[in-house]
Amino acid sequence: MTRHWHSLKTIFVTLLCISLQNSLFIASSKAVSQSWRAVAQDWWSNQDPDGKPRGSRDSACLITPGRDQRLWNNQPLFVWRGDYRVIGIRKLGDSLLPNTQVATQGRQLPKRLRYDKEPLQAGKTYEWLFFISKNAAKPLDIKPITFQIMGEQERAPITADLKALETRLKAQKATPEEIALQRASYFAQRQLWADVLQEIYSVESPSEALKQETDQILKKVCSPSNQSATP
Repeated sequence: MTRHWHSLKTIFVTLLCISLQNSLFIASSKAVSQSWRAVAQDWWSNQDPDGKPRGSRDSACLITPGRDQRLWNNQPLFVWRGDYRVIGIRKLGDSLLPNTQVATQGRQLPKRLRYDKEPLQAGKTYEWLFFISKNAAKPLDIKPITFQIMGEQERAPITADLKALETRLKAQKATPEEIALQRASYFAQRQLWADVLQEIYSVESPSEALKQETDQILKKVCSPSNQSATP
């Protein structure tokens, strides 16, 4: 009898542990979902009400970086929707053509391309351009998007904060998506919206909650009411 009761007790404890683990997983997933939604809504509510044009409805919808935004990232992620695959980055006012990069083929919407050349210089302003091919002689007639890499004096403490944040989260066995979420929240607190989107779009295997938010961002940014034809 005692042995039978011990077996039942062991089964009960095991089932209780499994139930608690499942509950914690569901609670954790729900918290991540709500947090991504909060970050995305915070990003959208802080966009310019006059809707600075991000692209042309006839060619490409430019999602990030936005026009005239400051970035912490000196190797930014460029996100756009459209047929064009070749982009270039050059300093504002520079007449020289930049080295170009080519986005991957496929049906991925939107296109994403991280600038993997030499890091952009702190404090400098750059232009984001499109080309018809990698060897094109001039950029396409799409108004360039200008953006600035923040100065080193401002970048340095942010870099230190992010390093400490990532070290702590890794010690807690956080997933890559959870780390990206915390980094996005950090950038949102400082209104660095291009850096927020870089974290949102950089997760390689996003959860369903994150996919839903990126879909909403795409719909909001690239809807006809939020685009303007460029000269």
